[in-house]
Amino acid sequence: MTGFGFSGPAGRNRSVRKALSAQITLTALALLVGATALRASWLSDALSRVGDEPEAAFGVSSCGSIVFVRQGNLWVVDADGAQERQLTKDGGFARPSASPDGKRVVCERHVKVGQTRSGATQWSHAVWVVDIAGSVRARRLLSLPDTENMYPSFSSDGRYVICAKRNIISRAESGHSVWYCRDALVAVEVSTLKVRLLHDDGLSLDAWEPSFVSPCSLDGIRDIVYTYIPHEGGDDEPVMRLQSGKLTEWIKERTRKGNECGGSLYDECCVSPDRKLVAAVRFYHKSGHQLCLIEVQNRSRRVVCPLPDGAASGAAPSWSPDGCCVVLGIAPGDATTRGNSVYDWYCPPATSGDLWVVDLTTGKKRKFLRGAMQPTWCAMRIPMAVDAIRPTR
Repeated sequence: MTGFGFSGPAGRNRSVRKALSAQITLTALALLVGATALRASWLSDALSRVGDEPEAAFGVSSCGSIVFVRQGNLWVVDADGAQERQLTKDGGFARPSASPDGKRVVCERHVKVGQTRSGATQWSHAVWVVDIAGSVRARRLLSLPDTENMYPSFSSDGRYVICAKRNIISRAESGHSVWYCRDALVAVEVSTLKVRLLHDDGLSLDAWEPSFVSPCSLDGIRDIVYTYIPHEGGDDEPVMRLQSGKLTEWIKERTRKGNECGGSLYDECCVSPDRKLVAAVRFYHKSGHQLCLIEVQNRSRRVVCPLPDGAASGAAPSWSPDGCCVVLGIAPGDATTRGNSVYDWYCPPATSGDLWVVDLTTGKKRKFLRGAMQPTWCAMRIPMAVDAIRPTR
């Protein structure tokens, strides 16, 4: 008799198999416990990095780099979320937009230049180009006296920068000064700095908003879409299309009777890398803010996902180079930086918020980066060794 109660070789074999089985079971349990602990640790880390809406099967493009605004300066981060670097110093930068090849970024720069007699802040608004391939350099592209230059973006061929231009005009009428605004859409040739007028919206009395918001190119400067804010007021802000000088109301969802808030208000928009789709932030009176896609060929629209209210301020949506995602900024609440008179109606857009990435296939969104706004997705990965630059005059 053995200690296990079995006799002979058969008993010994059964006891060995039983011991091996017990050992294998214990090993499997140990591996399972270890894997569970590792997964819990990974999930906890993912939750801390991703934010409010982690998605297990979230498809995020990892190509290129994302340039964004933080505390008035341009920063860059790799598309996988690694290596944040500061690009500029001295502040005042806003609304960057990458060139088609990803080697340059055009942006606004705002500097306080004084105050009016009524105490309103006066701003100098210029358009700057930042070269980010190799050594980083910044140069002023467009700065006209008594002019505000806003919403710059490159044309699809990279030859021009398209932007909205606003002139403030004071006229004496009946013994009082009356302020008028003149809005226009212009294109600046990058190589020669020649300015071409694309469309003039005429004079308007004390208009708070610009006529042209986030113009973007479908085909050079021959075909441009932008959001339009009518000076005469109304409940709709349509998407306009300017083709070879001919302006049409491209996308407008009519106001329905009986609705207190009217129809759809389209805010900032952007064009996909293949120029076949337009992504736009839209406010719909029944559903709040949404990210929508518009097909260029047939103007069909679909809602990708709902957005928080803060998407209305400085969202600046931008496509990934592979066209599978859109990155945009969302400010806390519905932040606004509007002034209190026509002289300072415009200040740099909200710079305090978070960057979110939206998967256009699934509609899932996640928080990508905290403390950042106004992103633009560059096709190239910016070198890691970047020294912050001070803009030259």
